[in-house]
Amino acid sequence: MSPDALLRAHRALWRRAFSASLVAERLARGARTLRPGAMMLSTAMNGFYGLKRLTGNLPRTAPRTNEGLIEHPRPEALPTRLLRPRAAPAAIEEASR
Repeated sequence: MSPDALLRAHRALWRRAFSASLVAERLARGARTLRPGAMMLSTAMNGFYGLKRLTGNLPRTAPRTNEGLIEHPRPEALPTRLLRPRAAPAAIEEASR
């Protein structure tokens, strides 16, 4: 399966899963079986994704390149906290006065 075909299949499943009828069905089933806190969570999540579906706001598409991703430090590099210069003890005493 190509990446484009996978994305299209995921979008189709997402649209079906959060259609108004399936969201309403899940909420109705939850009203019969869930405790109040779980019902509140289910309502929030189904409502949020159902609204995204109704407004056409699809999930974000992941980038296919490393562009915009976090640059992780090399394993042999010093931790960032050790690279910062430290204040001299005299400067610390003057600042506290």
